Amino acid sequence: MSERRIVNYTLRISENLRDWVSKTAKENRRSMNAELAVLIETAKKATEEKDGLEKPI
Repeated sequence: MSERRIVNYTLRISENLRDWVSKTAKENRRSMNAELAVLIETAKKATEEKDGLEKPI
């Protein structure tokens, strides 16, 4: 089993985007951090599929 390393990252976003992420996270019963991770992973997967890539990070 591979170990996932978690790193801290400060993200600066507009208040409107933050509010949207907060609302979406609440609807999905996730923390904002978890919601952002899901959104980023979904975008990554879509990009890889579009480009024909399937590389692990």
